[in-house]
Amino acid sequence: MTPRVLDTTASHDAVGTTVRFTAGDTSIHVTMADNRAAQDFLSMLPLTLEFEDFAGNEKISYLPRELDHEETEGSILNQGDFLYYIPWGNVGFWYTTEPSTHADDSLVLGSYAASLDDLQYLEGRDVTVEALP
Repeated sequence: MTPRVLDTTASHDAVGTTVRFTAGDTSIHVTMADNRAAQDFLSMLPLTLEFEDFAGNEKISYLPRELDHEETEGSILNQGDFLYYIPWGNVGFWYTTEPSTHADDSLVLGSYAASLDDLQYLEGRDVTVEALP
């Protein structure tokens, strides 16, 4: 699938943009944050990703390239955060109730509200990722 390019200039405001992750009849909506990494993620859409569980804390997927995260501060992750982990170049859904311990390496790209069942349904399936108008 060829990614289409969205406007990611400084005037593009990622905050509030909704991104839909769909596998079969299950969809998860992420409300994007306003930072450079989130803007760069939006520029990659649409994408097809495959998610897996990692350490009982998050569902992760690897991107085709690293995100530009310049000027984006690291953050402790909390339940409901859609994240980017810099060292591995993966995105993920942080679902555990325990906050993360990798503040400098983890970036919050947005937030979501989904059940663990919905997140588990994404595992091992092709997940279509697209920005909603």
